[in-house]
Amino acid sequence: MTIKLIKQATADVTSDAWPIDADKANRSFMASGATATVTVQVSTDGQAWMDFCELTPTEAAADGYADVCPWPYVRAVATVTSGNLNVSVGC
Repeated sequence: MTIKLIKQATADVTSDAWPIDADKANRSFMASGATATVTVQVSTDGQAWMDFCELTPTEAAADGYADVCPWPYVRAVATVTSGNLNVSVGC
């Protein structure tokens, strides 16, 4: 399953919180299409967030991260410098 956290963002954005089953703890995060800084955040309740990883894609190269991430909620916080940012999580 792949969830699009951010679709074609051209400005700074925080995605909605996405609930993901804890049994799908092996997750991969991908950011592409823009020069940006993306902080993937996780939460146990969808309210209090902590930083999990940072992605730094460019318009020419995507950036990704894969790890065990058992938290039930995930979101992305992005600062977009240029391009159209897409951020997804696969689980």
